[in-house]
Amino acid sequence: MKISLPSPLVILSGICAVAICGSSNSSVAQADQSSNAAVGQQLVGTLLQDEIDELPEDNTAYFTATREVQLQLDLLAATSAATDLDDVMVSVIRPDGKTTRVKPDIDGKVTIENAQPGPHAVVASGEGSHGSTLFYFDEKQEDGDALDSGLAAPTPVKQLTMLQIDPENLRPSIDRIRPYVNSEYAPPASVGVGGSFNYSVTLGPDGVLSGRVISLIKEIPTQGTQVTIFYAGQQVGSTVAGPGGSFQIKGLRGGVHGVVASGRAGFAAFAFEAKQTSELAKSNGVFQQTFVSVLQGDEQLPVVLIPPTMTEQVIEEVEERYPLLRTEAVPSGVDAPVSGLNGFTGGPFGPPAGGFAPGGGYSAGGGGGGIPFGGGGGGALGGIAGLALVAALADDDDENPPIVAPQPSSPAVPQ
Repeated sequence: MKISLPSPLVILSGICAVAICGSSNSSVAQADQSSNAAVGQQLVGTLLQDEIDELPEDNTAYFTATREVQLQLDLLAATSAATDLDDVMVSVIRPDGKTTRVKPDIDGKVTIENAQPGPHAVVASGEGSHGSTLFYFDEKQEDGDALDSGLAAPTPVKQLTMLQIDPENLRPSIDRIRPYVNSEYAPPASVGVGGSFNYSVTLGPDGVLSGRVISLIKEIPTQGTQVTIFYAGQQVGSTVAGPGGSFQIKGLRGGVHGVVASGRAGFAAFAFEAKQTSELAKSNGVFQQTFVSVLQGDEQLPVVLIPPTMTEQVIEEVEERYPLLRTEAVPSGVDAPVSGLNGFTGGPFGPPAGGFAPGGGYSAGGGGGGIPFGGGGGGALGGIAGLALVAALADDDDENPPIVAPQPSSPAVPQ
């Protein structure tokens, strides 16, 4: 990523000045520690306000006259054997919105044919693993002499990492981007290419992961993007990106992690390796740690979002591989509605402490008034009335007197 920084000499001078003051008068340094930390954080915030006008090299790929781009699926773990990649479904969403499904070979290599210049969303979904990454494809201009000699360099294979995750854990992130599909803003016609982070980042002191959410569409702010970190398939941290898309998550350990980011600016999911910080950085004070973090700008984890112009197709491909995500999640503590008779939905009793859950009996019934087994206060038939309905349907003997449903009422409504 391209972040404008002041001269390293200026930064090092500030660090040395604080370090010297601390060594000559430790009590004063300790008293001013909180002030130093605040100054350092303020400077970092100022530095991070600069626009990032480049994508990491990892998110760009070139094609030649063959118009082919090759990607390598990678779980970044010892279990990344070919057998683990056999069931992966790979979908390529092109700049024109069309989707192509590609079958990986036995080694997990994916060949994308007829590549077009522009952004491509690549969605890879397997059994317990997933990756959704934005790549920007462009045509590579070969050197004329190299073409004449037939010694043109082969196009490198790009890495597409997949995190270990239960598909159900993708549901919140997928649901979060549903309202923002089909943005009116279009991605840029070209992008700059920065350095490569090789899907690896060094953690700061106390296991702090620093990162930056990046969007191709500058009109949509990345602030507010939800960033969730997984380790061995389990969620270990979550936060919301601040101004400029910057974020930090504390308490991580070294090893292979996964990140899922979602919000109005787009969606991304991939795996990366977190490395423990050096003992040198750990030994410094708070103010020095702040500047070490700035100096290690390349150690920020760049999270490049698939833009909203493509997220509708992303959702479709994820749901195709994980059909259970097509259904909405049932709120915690509420039973799922069950099919009743003659098109009625729900049981004869409303759930305990209703008020927002499906009402009993008739599908239009509202929740109860806050007591166990409360009837539907707003529907045509409440929880107790559902019993009367079932009884009436179960006995069609005309000689029996009709069963009159009790008048629905709710303790929440004054009588």
